[in-house]
Amino acid sequence: MRWEDERYVRLYTRDTLDWLSLSFEAQGLLALLLRKVDRAGLLELGKHGKRGVAAAVGHAHRWPAIEPALDELLTDGCIEIRDSVLVFRNFIEAQEAQASDKARKQAQRERDRDKARAAGSGHLSDAAMDEIARANRLVESDGSPEESHAGEVTPDVTQAVTQGAQSL
Repeated sequence: MRWEDERYVRLYTRDTLDWLSLSFEAQGLLALLLRKVDRAGLLELGKHGKRGVAAAVGHAHRWPAIEPALDELLTDGCIEIRDSVLVFRNFIEAQEAQASDKARKQAQRERDRDKARAAGSGHLSDAAMDEIARANRLVESDGSPEESHAGEVTPDVTQAVTQGAQSL
């Protein structure tokens, strides 16, 4: 798969009280529906109405199991059915939201930490290792090469830290 050519949607990971109040089936259906709606958060159900949801997620034969989960999502209000169209409330806002500088920097630190762990345990591909090395040579603001700084995630540093930890 060529990830750079694929469309994707955001599925937020914060466990809000609303999310935790949904059944496992409703949570799963919501995640599947996110993959099926268009860029405006709409899914045409046509003449099938609510039953079209089961077909859209590839499980038309499981309508009796899907219907209660769908009703739960409708009651919650996170989705609506208007005429023959399923509508995700706040879809565009959620998909296009920009992270704050603080959140973006925190996410970068978490990614760097996770990559360092994966590199140290040998779980990164050569391409991912090359990407880490390339990212560490670029300045975020202008893309020009810069010297390595302490604490950066690099394959050499990770290997040295891992080897040092093994000798303890």
